[in-house]
Amino acid sequence: MNTAWFDVFQRKPHSVVLAIVFVGVGLSSASFLGLRRWERTRMQAELNRRSTLISIALQRSLDSHFNLLNLISSFDQRSPRFTQDDFQLFFTTELKKYPEVLTFGWAPKIQATQRQKFETSELRASISERDSTGTVVSAKNRSTYFPIQYFEATSLHTPLAVGIDLASFPLLKNAILKSGDNNYLITAPSPKNTASNHNDHRNLLILIPTYLSQGGHATLAERRIALKGFFVGELSTFDLIRAPLDDLNTEGIDVYIKDEKLLDQLIHIHKRRDGQYVDEFHQGIESALKETSIHVKTEVTVSNHEWSVFFIPNTVFFMSQRTWAPTIILFSGLGITLLLSLYVHQQLEQNQKHKALAQQLADRHQALEQAMVALRETQAQAIQNEKLSSLGRMMAGIAHEINNPVAFIYGNLDHVKDYSDELIKIICHYKANDKRYRQTLEIDADEIDFIIQDLPKAIDSMAMGAKRITEIILALRNFSRLDEAEKKTIDIQSGLDSTLMILNHRLKEIPARPAIKVVKDYQQIPAIECYPGQLNQVFMNLMSNAIDALQDAWEHEKWLGSLSETSCPTLTIRTNQCSDDQVIHICIMDNGLGIPETICSQIFDPFFTTKQVGKGTGLGLSISRQIIVEKHLGSITVDSSIGNYTIFEIQLPIRLPNKKKR
Repeated sequence: MNTAWFDVFQRKPHSVVLAIVFVGVGLSSASFLGLRRWERTRMQAELNRRSTLISIALQRSLDSHFNLLNLISSFDQRSPRFTQDDFQLFFTTELKKYPEVLTFGWAPKIQATQRQKFETSELRASISERDSTGTVVSAKNRSTYFPIQYFEATSLHTPLAVGIDLASFPLLKNAILKSGDNNYLITAPSPKNTASNHNDHRNLLILIPTYLSQGGHATLAERRIALKGFFVGELSTFDLIRAPLDDLNTEGIDVYIKDEKLLDQLIHIHKRRDGQYVDEFHQGIESALKETSIHVKTEVTVSNHEWSVFFIPNTVFFMSQRTWAPTIILFSGLGITLLLSLYVHQQLEQNQKHKALAQQLADRHQALEQAMVALRETQAQAIQNEKLSSLGRMMAGIAHEINNPVAFIYGNLDHVKDYSDELIKIICHYKANDKRYRQTLEIDADEIDFIIQDLPKAIDSMAMGAKRITEIILALRNFSRLDEAEKKTIDIQSGLDSTLMILNHRLKEIPARPAIKVVKDYQQIPAIECYPGQLNQVFMNLMSNAIDALQDAWEHEKWLGSLSETSCPTLTIRTNQCSDDQVIHICIMDNGLGIPETICSQIFDPFFTTKQVGKGTGLGLSISRQIIVEKHLGSITVDSSIGNYTIFEIQLPIRLPNKKKR
């Protein structure tokens, strides 16, 4: 086996098996889908061929029927004496050859003023209409009527009857207006709520306008005046469509016809296995389109508008056209994938034993390394704590030794000041009252005047210096906190001030850097329970690092040419109390160069440092985190922006829970 593949097996054995399965299944599926797509394309081509032949035959059948029906309109316009006998002769001789024509009749145009005369002299019956239940009732008053005067029928179920007004049917009313105004044959669905559709097929009514022979018919107004009436025919939609399908191969194809103008499905016809055509109007075209992936849509012209013809293949079509090649390819590919996966799985099982032994050795080696790191960390922390403890004891001892003589000096300065004030008063009195003052002086009188003025200032300077030494000693004692090693309640701001006092020499101006500006934003906070000496150690570490960062920023010329009161090395210290009154915040911020994001996650790790060799041990922040988190149950986080700032935020609880001292 190739070494590279062996390495992959060792690292991600299950992923390799899954990849083999995925690739095998993917290739098999792609081949299957490709063959199915080719098969579907072939089926679509066959469906296109058949649907084209059917559409052509259907269009020819429609054209022949409508052309025949238009002949009677031509006869009527050319022969004004066209009578009912002529009408009956045309129907029995010509239309009998077309079984699709169920009914044919004549409906003259009758104005409202002519209704009574027409009913008595010609119709010999009342002009009527059908109500919503299909019952024949007297026609309502209208301006124009189109009653059936006579008709011939081959069907017992027809909407035509002598006297029935065609304008009373809502669907026919608009069709009548369009046909008469435009002088063309028009089709409309057979009226509902009548007895016309008992054969369960959607029939068509044909309206053929006829006009008076004299006069022109060029304008709309002329056509409306010359309109005589309509020849009305009813055609069986099922027979009309079935006739051209008899001589064609329609097996396995469902034909749906929809009148797009009326937004109505007219028929759904398909050929059964016994060779008979059936109409299943109850099945809608929308549901049929959702169930198939291929279909063909064509259009045929029906007088004044068009029908959409949908050819949708059914199960018989798919079974006759489909092959087993895609399925064979799919299962063959899956079988090969299974065999290959089993082989790889066996190879992995053999390698697992070697991997388990190697992992045991690696775990033992890692455990030893972790133990060594923990030992080094413990030793370094112990040494660091001992150094700080020794430093604290030494600082306390020095502060004690310095405090005695300074207290002696500071305590006697008040007496020296009083004595010097008395002596100066005597000299001034002597100078003002004794005329021999200048003659008896062994030194210059101006020198005496200078001493009188300068001596109080010198004593005040000595008092100020002694006070400064006392404050430094107090800061040293507060920082060392040897007398406060146990948990105590203190003002945390005093610890911050003591740390700043000790670091004051690093904040002053030096030849290589201007003075560091210190901004103290202390809010009112309560005293907290803590271990003061350890917290001072944390403050010292954070402030020392901030000063080092500002020194480094100055060396990198951050404020070159822009040094001002508001743009200079600045150390900011903030304290405030959280809204829940149980935690205080301490923020120590510098406006140095910031810490890279890749380092921020490591700065609290033991022995991690970015300083040069000899300038840092990498334990300061690690010990600080241990003191804040483990000793005081608080938190310490860092937020930095490259080139702008670094903020260390400490959160400390105001009250420490009673727990065993660690």
